[in-house]
Amino acid sequence: MTVIFSQEGEVKMGLLDVFVLTVYFAALMTVGIIGTKKAKTSEMYMVAGRNLGVFMFFGCLTAVFLGGSSTIGTAQLGYENGVSGVWFVFSMGLGIMLFGLLLYKRVTGYQLMTISEFLGKRFNTGAKLIGATVAAIYALMVSVTQVIAIGSILNAVFGWDLTVSMLVGGGIVFFYTVLGGMWSVSMTDIIQFSVMTVGIFFVMLPFSLSKAGVGAN
Repeated sequence: MTVIFSQEGEVKMGLLDVFVLTVYFAALMTVGIIGTKKAKTSEMYMVAGRNLGVFMFFGCLTAVFLGGSSTIGTAQLGYENGVSGVWFVFSMGLGIMLFGLLLYKRVTGYQLMTISEFLGKRFNTGAKLIGATVAAIYALMVSVTQVIAIGSILNAVFGWDLTVSMLVGGGIVFFYTVLGGMWSVSMTDIIQFSVMTVGIFFVMLPFSLSKAGVGAN
């Protein structure tokens, strides 16, 4: 990746960066188009036919919970505050692990579409409504923050207006999600998981260790 700084201190991205991002977004849209052929039933559209498999399931959850806040943000908090700075991401990972070990088989036995549906079957209609409300608020919050993040990246790379950048980036995500449903979301999550894994462990980690002087004579 080529990052160029102008004399005024402004960050300008190289042609390689623009090419990589263009290919990346094109791949996401292609997955959405393919997803229209996969999502033939409501079950396939909503829960990917309940046939993701261990690798797909792991990749999806990792892509959902790992992002800027849990990588760069947590690294900064850990540097500034010590172990207490990483409690949030650590707790999410621990919660997912405990869910998989203790509750996964029991929950999948209900043949559910949503978590709020599970609350309704396990408790009552009131619990289902509360669960749906909490899930809706959380989804709205995540959607807003992610669209802002996408817009900020496009604004920095292409120099577009921030509002236009958010509309374009959010529109691409909306496009492949509506077209292919859960299958498209799962496949794009796997792409994002692969990019993050390579970026974190094979690019960012060696680069950080090199800058920190680890292994230097």
